[in-house]
Amino acid sequence: PNHLDTIWTINETGRLHRHQELYNESETSHLRALEMLRTVLPEDDLQIVWTLNTLARTYRKQRRIDEAIALHQKALVCQQQRLGLRHPHALWTMTDIGRCLRDKGNLLAALEIHQKALLHRRETLGDLHADILWSFNDVGIILEELGDVREARRHHSFAHERQEASLGTCHKHTVWSHCVV
Repeated sequence: PNHLDTIWTINETGRLHRHQELYNESETSHLRALEMLRTVLPEDDLQIVWTLNTLARTYRKQRRIDEAIALHQKALVCQQQRLGLRHPHALWTMTDIGRCLRDKGNLLAALEIHQKALLHRRETLGDLHADILWSFNDVGIILEELGDVREARRHHSFAHERQEASLGTCHKHTVWSHCVV
């Protein structure tokens, strides 16, 4: 029962529940996995950090934004120490924090985080990776909410053109970006 593959499966079940919008079941699975991981791993182990992030995403979906931010921030500190500032997992956690701040209505703080993630992703991944293109859309969404429609459109167009070139016109990311351009 405490084998890491068993615990991983429990955590992944939580992710599946979250994607099915079964948030209470998702939370239960993530908390169970976290409790089990803590009996066999140190608190800064990356599997615990991953589980903190998945639980935080569930909290965000439950509109428990402050709890989500706290868990994401804890995870980010560990990720940056263990993996570095520009590691894709750390950058995903940064964007999760940005999304939480946006949900709270703190658009300027969210914009700052998304712009930082965009910069780091661009330096690390280039201009065609799916993560960088989502970062352009994240920044565009906030710029639009702040009233800078022209700059928002520029960000969305950048993402859309590259998604079309790298993923094709029918890919779900390309289609989403097309709808906001």
